[in-house]
Amino acid sequence: MLKTFKKSLFWLWQTVLILVALILIFWLFQKNLVPNGYLKIKKTFTSETSLFKKQTNFISDFYPKGRISEIALDKDKNYFQKIFTEPIYFKINLPRSNFNKIKIKMFYKIKNQK
Repeated sequence: MLKTFKKSLFWLWQTVLILVALILIFWLFQKNLVPNGYLKIKKTFTSETSLFKKQTNFISDFYPKGRISEIALDKDKNYFQKIFTEPIYFKINLPRSNFNKIKIKMFYKIKNQK
């Protein structure tokens, strides 16, 4: 009886380890490759980082630092950055996939415009 229980426990433990390994491999595959050919990345330029506001490493912050202000908060609790001199840049780091086309939507507001 005890021998059968140990054998069952070993089989269960082995199955759990194999499932965890397969889930980890699938997760890494999805994270580093884009098998369906579609990738949507969203970045909000805020100074807050927490467990609930996850930032992406695919899109960098604006640079060079001398041409743009630090991220600030206005009276309406909207985040903003002032551009002192043009041009400013940001980098996009894509996972290991070949994309034929990229579409970027960028929202901005010019001061004193509604």
